[in-house]
Amino acid sequence: MKTVAPTRRVAALIALAAGTTLALVGCGSGQISQMTTQVAAVNGSAGELGPISLRNLHVLYPSADYSNAEGGKAALAFFVVNTSEDKADKLEKITSDAGSVTIKPEATPELDPQAAIEAVPPTALASESESESTAPSTASEQATVRKTKLVVEINDLKRSVSPGLTVAVTFTFAEAGDITINVPVDAAAAERIETEKSGLTEEHGSAGGQEAEGGH
Repeated sequence: MKTVAPTRRVAALIALAAGTTLALVGCGSGQISQMTTQVAAVNGSAGELGPISLRNLHVLYPSADYSNAEGGKAALAFFVVNTSEDKADKLEKITSDAGSVTIKPEATPELDPQAAIEAVPPTALASESESESTAPSTASEQATVRKTKLVVEINDLKRSVSPGLTVAVTFTFAEAGDITINVPVDAAAAERIETEKSGLTEEHGSAGGQEAEGGH
């Protein structure tokens, strides 16, 4: 599959995607409107698979709900955007060499054209799992993205996932195919640092299995 270069509108969606994730995970709710107008400062992984853009992938820092220790569980955070203008897709499954992955509340979420899937901590999962957000694109145009919020967990960890390490995570899409990304583990519950692998970059994906490196 030939990679589709993102339009300016889609670039705005991806910038919004990363910014909103950071606001939910690492910032106070009062900063959300500010973060939606700029590319977020993050240190997660990123990947491209045809029209599918994956941003700010990281394993959340351990908390009361997630020990990140062997035998326990860990939570993933990420933002996935379908940049296609007319072709829908579906996230069929997520797998990891670190343990079994569950997706809640919808196991195989649809990904409509120019819509997004956001993996958030359980505390950030609103009563309704779908929402809409708007980001500035041009002076005369606003970009609206429909987001489906999910909780994605790695259960029965085969080994401890400590800060500074990465976890191999494979995303399988019905149309785009597979992509494996090395996902970093948060070093602390604090604002992350922007890198060239976190933002919008030139696409390299194809319909076959692809691999993208982590942000560390």
